[in-house]
Amino acid sequence: MYYVKITQGEEVVASTISDMLSEAVSFGNQLSLKGNTVTVYEAVQSLCELELTHKVLSWTDDGALDV
Repeated sequence: MYYVKITQGEEVVASTISDMLSEAVSFGNQLSLKGNTVTVYEAVQSLCELELTHKVLSWTDDGALDV
């Protein structure tokens, strides 16, 4: 399972949980704007909370595909 968060500075502007890494990356690409940072973590759902095990990848949107 993967947890994706999109941040603008210190503020989380969007997040989701995905079963597939490709879906997580797609979510980040579709919703991020120039200057946003997208971070994808591997995660495990415990009984009480979502536990982030480690960061898989991270990038800052450069706005190249913004129309």
